[in-house]
Amino acid sequence: MKELKITIENLKKINKLEFIIKLEKGLYAIIGNNGSGKSSLIISIAKLVRPSILNQEFSGSGNRFVNSKITYTNAYGFDIVWRKNPNWNAVENYEKMPSLKGFFESSILTGTRFHHLDNKKVQLKSEDIENSKEASEFIRKNLDYIINGIDTSHFKNLYYVNFGKDNKLYYIKFDEENYVDEFNLSTGEYFLLSILKIIQTFSNRRQKDDLRILIIDEIDIALHPMAQRRFIEKLKEWMIEYNLLVVFATHSLQIINSLSAKEIYYIEDGNIFNPIYPSYLTSKLFEHTSYDKVILVEDDLAIRFIEKVLRDLKYERFLLKIIPIGGWEKVLEIYSQNEKFKYFGKADTLVILDGDIISEANKKPHKIIPKVFLPFNNIERYCIEKLFKCNNFIFACRA
Repeated sequence: MKELKITIENLKKINKLEFIIKLEKGLYAIIGNNGSGKSSLIISIAKLVRPSILNQEFSGSGNRFVNSKITYTNAYGFDIVWRKNPNWNAVENYEKMPSLKGFFESSILTGTRFHHLDNKKVQLKSEDIENSKEASEFIRKNLDYIINGIDTSHFKNLYYVNFGKDNKLYYIKFDEENYVDEFNLSTGEYFLLSILKIIQTFSNRRQKDDLRILIIDEIDIALHPMAQRRFIEKLKEWMIEYNLLVVFATHSLQIINSLSAKEIYYIEDGNIFNPIYPSYLTSKLFEHTSYDKVILVEDDLAIRFIEKVLRDLKYERFLLKIIPIGGWEKVLEIYSQNEKFKYFGKADTLVILDGDIISEANKKPHKIIPKVFLPFNNIERYCIEKLFKCNNFIFACRA
């Protein structure tokens, strides 16, 4: 398995940051507070597809670049070291620098999101309209789905004019004289159209097994929350179908909650945490509390026993809540209702019951509910029996 280790040192606010990325299809969501270094990491990854990116994005001088160094350690253990003095240059193993085919979209301020504006002042002529072609079904349908969630046919009259290689101007046609070009679409529509053009080139390539990398900073900019969620859903599909390595940065709660723990890479104080569960992360970023895991039990005594057991286990970076419900039948009822109404959101829910009701709890209609039983019949009775066999307890009572 090919891996690449990226080590960033003395760059802006970063003293030292290490990140390992597998050069295979997958999804990496880079998340962190402002100034944590996520954009610098995204740009360092983008070096794989755009060789000049360090000089473009980390230009200028000053303390933020003094002794700046980025090291790429390839799968064979070779270090390719880049330093800024005054421009970024490789000081060793330049010829071993890995290179991938792909696309990079940087931040709203410095990226290419609005660099396609060479055609902004173009006025389409009648012959342009006559020679234009329908946008592909791939672009029309995915634009509609991501933005609207249903088939609205809003983009059925999406066309493009070809001004040469990689120079196409898209527009929505109303009639022979009226149209709206891509630069006058909403910002979110324009951004998605730009990305869909790139994904389409990935889908059309002959060598489908060759890895391609898609890197996007600030992926949620200008997209409403449900569009963000649908966009990530489609990216996961395309990742598998077109053999893509997808890397992006986000602050979006909707996007974070649509990711698995293993897809999230959280930067904090120069460290990268992975896996990290969505609810745990959103509680840190948004002061919002939900749970990744919920355990339903009968009473507070069961909570104390389970907490004692879990205290000896190492689990971290997810939020756990143990909830006492009451009688065992009520526990199973709440579990069933949660399956339908999602009281606990996306949290994985587990039922733990006393051992004396195994036969009853496994009868219909409770039989299909997954459950775990404590290793004794009744926790209250078990505790009382233990107490009355405890010499210290007996001595204290007699005293």
